Amino acid sequence: MAGSSEKPTPNKSKSGSREGASTSDGPVTQNKIDPWIASQSYYHGYLPRQDIPSILSQHGDFLVRSTEVLHV
Repeated sequence: MAGSSEKPTPNKSKSGSREGASTSDGPVTQNKIDPWIASQSYYHGYLPRQDIPSILSQHGDFLVRSTEVLHV
């Protein structure tokens, strides 16, 4: 963008949230799972990659998972 005065925006994750974002409760960390997300049928918590194909069987299926065991 030659001649543009636009400022670069922070990197966004696939979920659309900004890296390093914060909430009124403090910084967002990898150890916090939103209770609303955790209650959804597509959230599977910790799930190894090799277990995913048995869950995602149809075109358009998706899930949200944790790639690390959280010790909260």
